[in-house]
Amino acid sequence: MVIIRAFPPLTSFLILCLPVITPAQSEAPNVADPTIYLYADPVGGREGHRYTDHPVNEFRLYDFYQRQADYYMQAKEVPEIIPAYPGMEAGLNGHWGKYNQFDLFDDIWSRMDNGPIVSSVIRQGGDRLVKAINLRLGQDQKVFATFDPLQLSYRMVWKDDFLIYPEVRWGMMGLVEPGTNPLLQSWSAAWSKTTEWGKTYNAGELDYKGLFRYGNEVVFSYKVHGTAVLENPGAIHAGQDIVFTRTLHFPEGAKNLNLKFFKLPDEHRPSSVEKINGVLLTALRTLPGSYGLAVRSTTGLDGLKIEQSDDDYMYLSISELEAGATLTTYSWKTEQELAEIRPAINSHNSVDLNDYIRGGPTHWPEEFVMAGELGEGNDPYVIDTIPVPIENPFASPMYLSGVSFFDNGDAAVATFFGDLWLVKGLDKDLKKVTWRRIAQGINQPLGLDIVEGKIHAICKDQITIFHDLNGNQEIDYFENFCNSFRTSPGGHDYNTGLQRDAKGNFYFATKHDGIYQISPDGKKIRIIADGLRNPNGIGVAPDGRVWVTPQEGQWNPTSEIFHVREGDYYGYQYHTQDKMFEPATAYIPRGIDNSTGGQLYITTDKWGPMKDQLISLSYGTMSNYLVLEDLSGPRAQGAIVPLKGDFISSVHRARIHPIDEQVYAVGLQGWGNYSQTHGSFERIRYTGKPVYYPMGFQVFQNGIRVDFDQKLSAKDNNSVKNFFAQQWEYIYTMGYGSPEFSMRHKENLGHDRLEITSTHVLGNGKSLFVEIPDLVPAMTIYLRMHLHFTNGAAFKTDLFATALDLGRAFIDFPNPLPIIKGKPQEIELVLKMPPPVPDVEPGSDEPGRPIHLKALTGLKYDQTRISASPGERISLTLENIDVMPHNWVMVRWEGYVNVGEKADLMVSDPNAAAKQYIPDDKDIMHYTRLLNPGEKTTIHFNAPIAPGHYPFLCTFPGHWRVMRGYLIVY
Repeated sequence: MVIIRAFPPLTSFLILCLPVITPAQSEAPNVADPTIYLYADPVGGREGHRYTDHPVNEFRLYDFYQRQADYYMQAKEVPEIIPAYPGMEAGLNGHWGKYNQFDLFDDIWSRMDNGPIVSSVIRQGGDRLVKAINLRLGQDQKVFATFDPLQLSYRMVWKDDFLIYPEVRWGMMGLVEPGTNPLLQSWSAAWSKTTEWGKTYNAGELDYKGLFRYGNEVVFSYKVHGTAVLENPGAIHAGQDIVFTRTLHFPEGAKNLNLKFFKLPDEHRPSSVEKINGVLLTALRTLPGSYGLAVRSTTGLDGLKIEQSDDDYMYLSISELEAGATLTTYSWKTEQELAEIRPAINSHNSVDLNDYIRGGPTHWPEEFVMAGELGEGNDPYVIDTIPVPIENPFASPMYLSGVSFFDNGDAAVATFFGDLWLVKGLDKDLKKVTWRRIAQGINQPLGLDIVEGKIHAICKDQITIFHDLNGNQEIDYFENFCNSFRTSPGGHDYNTGLQRDAKGNFYFATKHDGIYQISPDGKKIRIIADGLRNPNGIGVAPDGRVWVTPQEGQWNPTSEIFHVREGDYYGYQYHTQDKMFEPATAYIPRGIDNSTGGQLYITTDKWGPMKDQLISLSYGTMSNYLVLEDLSGPRAQGAIVPLKGDFISSVHRARIHPIDEQVYAVGLQGWGNYSQTHGSFERIRYTGKPVYYPMGFQVFQNGIRVDFDQKLSAKDNNSVKNFFAQQWEYIYTMGYGSPEFSMRHKENLGHDRLEITSTHVLGNGKSLFVEIPDLVPAMTIYLRMHLHFTNGAAFKTDLFATALDLGRAFIDFPNPLPIIKGKPQEIELVLKMPPPVPDVEPGSDEPGRPIHLKALTGLKYDQTRISASPGERISLTLENIDVMPHNWVMVRWEGYVNVGEKADLMVSDPNAAAKQYIPDDKDIMHYTRLLNPGEKTTIHFNAPIAPGHYPFLCTFPGHWRVMRGYLIVY
């Protein structure tokens, strides 16, 4: 091994580069084959778990590590390298299991009652607006517009069909698009200082305050260079055509503002500006029809001027307006002449916007009353089921994405697709739980917090505060608390997990930027750490400590937990960075959690002995676990303690109830997990029974101390036969995660047994020292314990510790063995860099007819059908404009499934990135390398001679089932 870079001497780990790491070529990889090892058979290990009979759990491998350790505790011989974890379903159904939903298409978003507002990222042609508010307009709601709250402008107006919603994985993976081509369009700044359009205002001078909803009407509130504006968009009909209207109210008046409208048609003839019957109007004659702008004012037309800008846009120049003035503007692009448009404008009456900002009518009076189910059992924690109205008249998909509580115990619950619900009746018995929809149209609210009685949500576009202005328990005003953070245009890149510290600072996590901290007033933002892959939430303690959990994938060998430090970088897209990454506080074994959710810091003593502990939720395995920390060394090093309990869906957000002070968790359906339904709401209730889980730990030179809440039996716990320890490591690559590798035989998969030489109950009776002389820093040290307590209880539990640094030697017990000299003191992270980008892609460099493909957000190519003549020379360029890696692989007709399934199996191949995720298969005909976001490449090849359909696909694991198309040879 060659050291390629070392951190400065004061830091405590090295990064190493492996020349080649592959399992032995002459034999199968050392993973636990379920046909050989009973502890890897999914049929077993199901006792003590709920829902094992549900079809989604048909092949699920439960409690692998525990069953494996128990097996070897009783075995006469233990192999030198213990077999590694075989996969979620024992390797029987690929990396993500049989029911992974990767190829699922479902149009639930389009079937939903979306109302007049849909906030989203929107794509139109080659343009994307990352913070879009899409509106239904007009009396018949058949005219549509997209408002840009950053530029305070309308990007496009169209009619007939509202939005095309993505369908990949329920619409979670794509972007919405306008239903038809826009009639009016503008992709530039709207307000300017002068009529010279380079003199636009900077972001700090455009202040979006929020929107009011009144029935189907929307009023935007904002300031332009300090000038307050209320604006109501609308539409009127002129025969078969439409006229887009804007009603702008200036409560304090306005001076020297210039408002840019829509781009002029390519072919038009100038026209003069008229002032007739109180309307200022110009209409450019086009072929056919007209394009125009008109304006009327409640205070007359003085101080208003319509002109055409140098860059072919129409604008309205406002020199001065008195306080209280209201302008109504009219824009159109029609096939009719002006004479057909003018009557519609003349007959239109302006509205008083003050009527729309005091609270609107009730939209959803329906309440859904349901009875919950209390959990049973003798455990210290049981799970109560709170019913969710999965079936509802709005067809609202109940993918629960956030929860928080009012002081009276009522809950606000968000859904991924933009709803807010009010939930009442969360009392001891849950006999009458009531749900009511209170808002819709929000942009992916993936975290809630209630501050001073107001719901706050982290959405993809902003942190929103929700106001009920007239007391009818529905939201009338959607206030922008902060929208100055960057939003990713990707459809699989979310803002997750709104949390606050005691000072009132807000925190959330993103893949594209890292962890944001927002000041209590929403004015100051900063990124405190970055390099996260798909974080699904964060945990924050009152004192400002922050934890975050990125998911396995590129440069993430497994799901991880980081105790965040200012300025840290955590490895995602490492190959593009000029900095080194920090090791994880805890590496989570994939058999414990394949996809982490959010965390909850316990602040109450009414939830048993876990006050001041961190609970982490599992999105992948629908479970939860304690996260312990050893703070004795230079950095926090953590341990995972699995807790008993199975949830109905993938839990990822939790809060403590203000009255009963129990933990309430919400979850949702997704991919690569075992959810049984769209979403769930469940209470983890402390029963008062003794808690026997580990509550603390510390790593030493010669072993691990484990702390408990209950007193241990000194007699029964002093036998090493009741304990088993093993260790393993992962490697960092561009591949999708990492298998488990032996640390002693680095070329092999598997675990190393650690010899336990003695165990000792310490003086207070609540701590146990496990002596392991050959302990070394490791990504995972697994300790299985069969414990006995002084009250007669026997309990089996686990500790999955990450030892970044060895502490001092612990010698406060009889006859400690000598400390082994010369062993490592700091963890060594194994890194394998990707191969260099080839100068020439596979095949000859002789060019042919150019074909340009783009890899788009939503796991798709921009073209799913390309054609060629038999034997035609092709130069195919693939450009990746998504936020995930993609390639292009063309296969023989019958090879599509075969190649795709082999690509999925490469997820456990540490050399997959070096192979560009191209499996070795005779059905592959042509391919590109794997492209990272923003890259493009060109390959040259001859089309097949035989006419037919030749599939092409992306072979990055999991993509092929959705991301595909055909080369058709005619």
